[in-house]
Amino acid sequence: RGLGDLQIDQIEFANVLIINKVDLLPDSERKETVNKIKDLLSMLNPEAKVIVPEMPKFEGFDVSEVINTRLFDMEKASSSPGWMRELAKTHHTPETEEYGITSLVFREHTRPFHPT
Repeated sequence: RGLGDLQIDQIEFANVLIINKVDLLPDSERKETVNKIKDLLSMLNPEAKVIVPEMPKFEGFDVSEVINTRLFDMEKASSSPGWMRELAKTHHTPETEEYGITSLVFREHTRPFHPT
């Protein structure tokens, strides 16, 4: 399975989805493109709340839209097809191993990535 499969799994299981960086789209195409993305997300997860921030860089974004939403339902989640497939396996392979995901900690206090 490729990384795209993991992305689809994440979308299908999410309670809240954010469509970010729409401000980078040309004005003439923005509305149509956002609607196409919303339609695709709705096909993958019709119950997820889809948010399109009004301002770039989450300026003025209300974090209560994504934190402590109380949208997660353990009973529903544990009966989802993906969850059931994973439970039926004799061995669980963590996503970090399955998809080769690693992390990096950058500790340089005198030279930031981008001085602002």
